[in-house]
Amino acid sequence: MINQIVSCGCSWMYGSGCHKNLDHRVSALFAKKYNAEDINMAKDGGNNDRSVRKIVDWVVQNKDKLDETIFLLGLSNPERYDLWDEVRGCYAGGCYEEDRPDDLDISNEGWRNGWTLDMGNDHHMMISGRTERLMGKYHWNTLRDYDRTFRNVIYIIGVLDSLNCKYLIFDCLGWTRPNLPSKEDYVWNSSSSNNDWKYEDYTKLLRYVIDNPLYQEILTHKNFYSKQCWMEFCLPRGKGLLAAEAEQNPDEQTPYPADGNLDWGHPSSKSNKLWFEVLINYIEKNKLW
Repeated sequence: MINQIVSCGCSWMYGSGCHKNLDHRVSALFAKKYNAEDINMAKDGGNNDRSVRKIVDWVVQNKDKLDETIFLLGLSNPERYDLWDEVRGCYAGGCYEEDRPDDLDISNEGWRNGWTLDMGNDHHMMISGRTERLMGKYHWNTLRDYDRTFRNVIYIIGVLDSLNCKYLIFDCLGWTRPNLPSKEDYVWNSSSSNNDWKYEDYTKLLRYVIDNPLYQEILTHKNFYSKQCWMEFCLPRGKGLLAAEAEQNPDEQTPYPADGNLDWGHPSSKSNKLWFEVLINYIEKNKLW
């Protein structure tokens, strides 16, 4: 019997885009299917370091419940990271922004850019602007971000496999994918924070990802869903799979103003339902548990 669905990730796993109807999010749909509790530890702006930390902590603290638990890990942007903040006495996260304000508090600029970061006490926290710039100048390397992400995945796979846990890992944002994108595909991505990149730079990075032996190790694992990422599933726009379209899409039951909230650009309730069905079909077809 399954009694808990334990999940972690960023805003896509948290349910941003469901217009505050968190019972529509993927983890809640798993919980409904198995008549289990939805233990969702995801946070808007969450990073993969944090997700692995939170899941491992839960495993260690709940060894008597592992047989009755399903774990879901939705991978976020590899550039996001987790650091211990001795000033605040908690974990904080960042995303290698060199133009963050020079502060020790939660900045409005950081909030608008989406880097809300949660810590051990589950408050929203970010690293300070000065630390962010320091990391960006001296410690940031895109290729190493991918290496770190892949090692995180291999680590959590090893932990969960060693304990015979039931779990599924998948990519939310399209940073770990088995196929190179077309130029048409890149048009959407080029409107993001990487808009100073050329398409050739983007494909060079993805070629590094695809040829990386760490990634190949992950791709061959049955508990990693690699056919497509959630972002790819939502595109192209116009299918009602992104929350910003809800106001124009009559199929959406609970339209909610996109401006001024975190629903904008995230998977809609419809998207969560369809993605849930994709994952369930994969689980059942491959008899993961």
